[in-house]
Amino acid sequence: MSKRVCEALFKAVSEGLAAGKTVEELKETVKLPAFSHWFMYEQNLSAHVERMAYSIWHGH
Repeated sequence: MSKRVCEALFKAVSEGLAAGKTVEELKETVKLPAFSHWFMYEQNLSAHVERMAYSIWHGH
């Protein structure tokens, strides 16, 4: 995953968590349209959202 994708994902997930959304809500609502053309985007995005949330919670 590129740095740009990681930064965009971090921003979207951290803002969602700060707004009180659950990981399940974020997995359904976070979209990164600038990267939607990437191979397997739809299939993998929710897992990336979940891993990013856990990374944020654990301070990584």
